[in-house]
Amino acid sequence: MRNGNGSLFVPTPATGSSSKQTANTEFVSQAIGSAALSSFVDFVSGLILSPTNQDYRLIERLPFAITVTSFSGKTSTGTITAALSIGTTGGVGTAITGGSLNASSTQTTVTPTALNTAAIASALVLTGSVATSPQNLSFIVVYTRAP
Repeated sequence: MRNGNGSLFVPTPATGSSSKQTANTEFVSQAIGSAALSSFVDFVSGLILSPTNQDYRLIERLPFAITVTSFSGKTSTGTITAALSIGTTGGVGTAITGGSLNASSTQTTVTPTALNTAAIASALVLTGSVATSPQNLSFIVVYTRAP
């Protein structure tokens, strides 16, 4: 397992357990402490070398339901408006409220406020618009999901 800063964390398996399931439960409890397994924080990130006014399907078909909690982006040169939406595979998307930013050479972060929950099998889409010679759009979309 890896923690948020990328360090490898390997807890010691429980000893003296009466069953494999008990040992696994104790192993997980030791790894996460007393926190309940209610959700995981996960992300998708990437780099679009020469972004244009078009859709980029970041995740074609979500394997689990998510709630988008943060979106950050920047370019090396130029500017572009980058907006997130959620849609069905091959279908029309719904814009995430508060999920749009104007990417430039200074990193920008936004916090989505509504319509930011996607069901299993939905697509997560980044739409570029108002592009003014942008290069190297780097981004990260942070979301929570059920374990």
